[in-house]
Amino acid sequence: MENNSILEPRLLLSAYPLTRGIIERIETGQKDAETRALCLGELKKNSPKAIFNVLQKLGSSNLELWVVISDHNYQPYLHIMLLLASLVPAKRYYVVDYYGEGYEVNRLKIWMTVPWRLLWGSINGAWALRQADVATRRLMGAERLENHGSGVCSVAYLKTNLWFGVQAGGSIGHVTGVVNGFSRTGSKIDTYTAESSPLLDDDVGVFHIPIRASGGIPLEINGYIFQREFDRFVTVCCQKNSEIDLVYQRNCLVNYSGVLLSRQLKVPLVIEYNGSEVWIAKHWGTPLRFSALAERIEEVNLRHAHLIVVVSDVLKDELLERGIEAERILAYPNCIDPTIFDPDRFSRQRLLALRSQWNIPADALVCGFVGTFGPWHGVDVLARVVRMLVQEMPHWLQQSKIHFLFVGDGQLMPKVRELLSDMPKGLYTFTGLVPQTDAPAYLAMSDILLSPHVPNADGSRFFGSPTKLFEYMAMGKPIIASELEQIGQVLQGAWHVGRQGGPCSLDDLEQSAALLTKPGEVKEVVDALVYLAENSESCKALGDRARSLALTRYTWEQQVREIKNRLHSLEGRCA
Repeated sequence: MENNSILEPRLLLSAYPLTRGIIERIETGQKDAETRALCLGELKKNSPKAIFNVLQKLGSSNLELWVVISDHNYQPYLHIMLLLASLVPAKRYYVVDYYGEGYEVNRLKIWMTVPWRLLWGSINGAWALRQADVATRRLMGAERLENHGSGVCSVAYLKTNLWFGVQAGGSIGHVTGVVNGFSRTGSKIDTYTAESSPLLDDDVGVFHIPIRASGGIPLEINGYIFQREFDRFVTVCCQKNSEIDLVYQRNCLVNYSGVLLSRQLKVPLVIEYNGSEVWIAKHWGTPLRFSALAERIEEVNLRHAHLIVVVSDVLKDELLERGIEAERILAYPNCIDPTIFDPDRFSRQRLLALRSQWNIPADALVCGFVGTFGPWHGVDVLARVVRMLVQEMPHWLQQSKIHFLFVGDGQLMPKVRELLSDMPKGLYTFTGLVPQTDAPAYLAMSDILLSPHVPNADGSRFFGSPTKLFEYMAMGKPIIASELEQIGQVLQGAWHVGRQGGPCSLDDLEQSAALLTKPGEVKEVVDALVYLAENSESCKALGDRARSLALTRYTWEQQVREIKNRLHSLEGRCA
């Protein structure tokens, strides 16, 4: 995208945090300008008045405001983003995609056209919501189809999440892992998705769904528009393919396309359930206005699934309490692709070059964290670890040459930045969000990996299966992790620093694949870090044991084989 203004400040407005690579592509030839990135997630918890005030303060008479979208072919949120952008006083306004291609827009034209598009999108969304209400009431009264499947030879994978631009995170790794797992265990698999899917094997079929319907408000009705558009497209595609013998859907908010397609084709349905999206919206996001309908859609998916795959025993217990039969539930933790998360892929020269890129000394002891900075990740605990070391052990910290690496971005980033604002800048590095494909290199560059997960704030059981834990393990690095639900189960037998103190010898770590700490206990993480920094042999032993455990038990191909075996055992049953 051409632009002659070199020194004019620039504001990038996007739906999700942008990777540094995307920002650099957009900035090509204009790197002298001051650039700030702002994502909608930083605004949505504010009141309309607060949002208006924030956007007004960001403006200036010489500002360029760029609305950054992942793809011009599908953006139901584009008009909403343009309307928000128009509230920022600026000299010029642009729409630009992740590759730097775009066009200029006129502020007056935005005000003249966007409200009408939003009105139409809102009416369209209200109708889609009404259709979902009628359809799900009918489905709640219908019996689940009998499972007549005779094998899993051809799979339709429905990626129905309304993400539109998420570039990294455990969810992307999970989608890619399961799809490739089916392919590598002998099944033909096609994915139906509205966005690109990185890291898929070459023999995986990909059907891109064009979503051009205008979005409306409230924002959650866009999920119902997407459900309807997605279902129409997939139905047309699959009517031409009589070979499909399994529908697999990753459960997401307000989408039941898998149920409709399964019943239409009369083939089994697998629902991947990673937790209640309604609960997540209430506790970690924005509570839903139409929560009763969203809960019913979730219930429809669970009711009609022939098999429900969950990533933890906590989720299995939840489904059992909801009346789901045990034989229809398969609990299997998240996994890894050993061809991607392989430390031998990265030469020493490449890793040193990566350190140099971020001005990290070659001899630094890098303590790495990779994540999307969600409330459950405990990245704020790690920030407090840094503070404790600076305040209580400054000489040791300098002598050990420790450097903290924060890879990612998300909800807790402002809090982490605030906690570290008065800490020595050379002690830590924020990379921002990096593409999913680059994450293994950052893990390989690190010497110690940190997984300081914390319990749910409302006191409910932690139901997650942190993808980062298994990726850490596969890279053969020493890990410091919270003993929290599945994390403690996977690392069962590992040395617990809080209860047992520091290990006295390698023999103490004979059964350990990591060091465990009590969730949220900053001092225990510090003690574990000090021990590993002073015991290189223990680091290697823990890393080797962790990688062996990951390769033995936690690969996507192993999970997919379990899915196929369970489906085979359920043939001929409705329940």
